[in-house]
Amino acid sequence: MLILWRESMSIDGGVIDQDHQTLISIINEFAGLPPVAGSAEALRGTLVKLDAYAKGHFAREEALQRSIDYPHRDGHHQEHARLISELGRLSAQLAEVREGELGEVQGHMATFLHHWLIDHVVKSDLHMKPFAAQLVSVSNTMVLPHLSNLQGLSILIVEDELFMRSTIMAVLRAIDRSFVVTAAGDGETALRLIDEHRPELILCDVNMAPMTGLQVVEHLRNHADHALRDIAVIMLTGHVDEVTIQRAMSLNIKGYMVKPVSSKQLEVRLHTIFQDRHQDTILAQAGVG
Repeated sequence: MLILWRESMSIDGGVIDQDHQTLISIINEFAGLPPVAGSAEALRGTLVKLDAYAKGHFAREEALQRSIDYPHRDGHHQEHARLISELGRLSAQLAEVREGELGEVQGHMATFLHHWLIDHVVKSDLHMKPFAAQLVSVSNTMVLPHLSNLQGLSILIVEDELFMRSTIMAVLRAIDRSFVVTAAGDGETALRLIDEHRPELILCDVNMAPMTGLQVVEHLRNHADHALRDIAVIMLTGHVDEVTIQRAMSLNIKGYMVKPVSSKQLEVRLHTIFQDRHQDTILAQAGVG
């Protein structure tokens, strides 16, 4: 019996929901394997997909929990660790399976996936929904009264992947079309554009070469022009690495967001950073008054 995504499973209306739909697809694919007769290679393929899924999804989910200050995130992290551990145990069991025992492994996997979906996604993950909804609600209510605070905000995107640069630009346009956005595909270009455009905000990818995003920010924080040293920076990454996060935080950044970035989450972050950005600043930038 196929599992169908239902709106009652929704948590954030964005990337977390998309991840959970991916998990359901993997489970449905596994359920379609012939019982007992399923090949070891097919089962191994399911475990490989689950391992890749878990690493990306758990990182994104825990990043969301940090951004909404979810009070149960420590316990949730432990649940993720247990699921990862069980994946490893199943992989080891499959690697040592003997002829005639494949059905037993397949049964263990079915039980594990049922637990993952029902006990973790449907029950545990849904506890985040009110907190994620509050984030969206804050975003929606802040748009009208504080829109002028973000109007004309000058932003530099530092991202070496063209597709991701375009995606971030689209996210920014969805927040406010008055943003003045420039983009750099590498660190050296970014430092030159900082001098030329003096942006108010930098959205900077972490993993770039030859100059990493952290090195870009280090150069910025030691800039000869003191006014440029304090530009607000939000770091962007596809992976969560606690060591990198700590290093980034030591550079006085304003946030650390996991790609793909949600427009709702980014908008809330911008309102928080620029809540004291007054209308007279905007007028001065426009040459009025």
